[in-house]
Amino acid sequence: MKLIREFSAPRERVYAALTDPELGRQWWAPEGFRITELVLDATPGGYFGFVMENEKSGDSFASRGVYKEAVQNKRLVWTSTNVQGDGLGPETRATVELEDAEGGTRLELTHEGFPDSATRDDHAGGWSACLDQLDRILR
Repeated sequence: MKLIREFSAPRERVYAALTDPELGRQWWAPEGFRITELVLDATPGGYFGFVMENEKSGDSFASRGVYKEAVQNKRLVWTSTNVQGDGLGPETRATVELEDAEGGTRLELTHEGFPDSATRDDHAGGWSACLDQLDRILR
């Protein structure tokens, strides 16, 4: 899955929103969900993890992983494994690349390793909604 977005903010500001948990709490979950926990230790080997809660049902969804790469204002790579009941789902890999664009920043998100197309498509929809929220907070 690959998503590309352009934001009217400099790369430094977009990168900060991707790596600062206080900023991340404002956009990391799709509308209708809220972040209850978020750790973004964006250093190679650092911990990535979140818990989001459905505001209506109270159901929660958790994921955790490890940062593989962190190049300030340019690139982030992390693994992500969904926590499912007492077990873990398959490990996926997310890569975010930032480039200067006219009037702001171009973000390319690649998220791969899903076990099936339905899971991939669910994540694409979630990421798209989250990036819409990121755009709103960067304005």
